[in-house]
Amino acid sequence: MNKDPFRIMLNMDNDNVQYWYEKVRDAGCKIIQEPILTPFSTEEKQIYVCTWLDPEGNCWQFMGKLK
Repeated sequence: MNKDPFRIMLNMDNDNVQYWYEKVRDAGCKIIQEPILTPFSTEEKQIYVCTWLDPEGNCWQFMGKLK
């Protein structure tokens, strides 16, 4: 079990943040942040992020398009 899950945060870029968010949520992973626009998004290029913990307590993020 990870004792400090926010020390290292793994990011995975993808084209459907909403799909993967729902998949890990439905699998029982702890959701830290539902999909939101990142601070560095622009009107032309919107980038979303969601943050979650896997069963071992490791922190992950999906980043990319919401779809």
